[in-house]
Amino acid sequence: FYHQPASSGDDRAMCFTCSVCLVCWEPTDEPWSEHERHSPNCPFVKGEHTQNVPLSVTLATSPAQFPCTDGTDRIVCFGSGSCPHFLAAATKRGKICIWDISKLMKVSCCLEL
Repeated sequence: FYHQPASSGDDRAMCFTCSVCLVCWEPTDEPWSEHERHSPNCPFVKGEHTQNVPLSVTLATSPAQFPCTDGTDRIVCFGSGSCPHFLAAATKRGKICIWDISKLMKVSCCLEL
């Protein structure tokens, strides 16, 4: 799903595959079950091939981690500057990593303060 803003201010989410638009979310709503209920024939719901990268492959639901560490250095701050193709990430321990996000996300440089 992705956010689909509306002038009415509705909290709208749209499926990237079937374009079903879900609105008026309640705190207890589960996005997956709502999607399945409103669009049971969606290829994504049915587990068919789509152009999206599966979450299991991207680890998109995992906490952000600093590259090249033992996994204990979690990213606590993100920032951007005047160049839209770069994103900075920092840890509590003073490590800073600049990511090139122009195509595939890759580390441009890392430093430690």
